[in-house]
Amino acid sequence: MFQSSSLFFDKSKTFDIDQFSASNSYPTAAADSSICNSWKIDSDVLYEIIEHARPVSGIEWHHLFGHYPCRYTGVLIQGGEKYEFSVNAGSWMYVSNADSTLILGSFDPKFDKHFVAPVWREEVQ
Repeated sequence: MFQSSSLFFDKSKTFDIDQFSASNSYPTAAADSSICNSWKIDSDVLYEIIEHARPVSGIEWHHLFGHYPCRYTGVLIQGGEKYEFSVNAGSWMYVSNADSTLILGSFDPKFDKHFVAPVWREEVQ
């Protein structure tokens, strides 16, 4: 019987970011990846973004977020466990291990400036 050594990644607990690097290889319908050239995000801001992000459903992920070729990938380390992560310029990210994937979205407007495009928000007048 398989027994997991720990629970899945918990963004509210302490974690470290390792092997953090930019990539322009995410599959996209965008014809031009030059939008990625000016997109920069540093690990200090990324900590905060992950802490404030919230899980999103597949429907939200598809309809509310842009899917750009620009991303940062790396490893999150928490409690001795390693999790792969990828942050997309469209204000979303995933965290995964061998058997689970968590998709998170950045909904807090204070982080919009750190992405190529923010989450879609319905304007309220």
